[in-house]
Amino acid sequence: RFQSLLFELLCHLYENFRKELPMHFTDRHTKSLSLLEPVIEYTKQHYYQQISIPEISKIASLQPEYFCRFFKKHMGCTYLEYINEIRLSHVYHDLFSTDYPLCQLLELHGFKNYKVFRRMFRERFHTTPGALRKERNTQNCLD
Repeated sequence: RFQSLLFELLCHLYENFRKELPMHFTDRHTKSLSLLEPVIEYTKQHYYQQISIPEISKIASLQPEYFCRFFKKHMGCTYLEYINEIRLSHVYHDLFSTDYPLCQLLELHGFKNYKVFRRMFRERFHTTPGALRKERNTQNCLD
């Protein structure tokens, strides 16, 4: 009985008191996200290069300080975290699919500092690159 009354109340509220959002509210959100499309595309194509905040903020046509806040608000992470995630995923993939030395992979994918890379890799994948490659080789032997 209680659920029935509750649903009846919700239905009454919806039918008599609902307000539709004006289009400019949804347009603003869509427009905001469209500012990030060229940034994401540029990052995908140039992730292995050093990309500065002033450089990437020009692509979004925003001031560097505002770009940082804007990106974090809409993507849920900083631009540096975003680009490092892309780089880490490429290194992870190449650890499984190639036999290139780790230093060569780091250079290929834009990492300049081994210590920083190793810390981020361990935080993200809960293992080291060497242990991951060893695991891959063990799996290959079992197959």
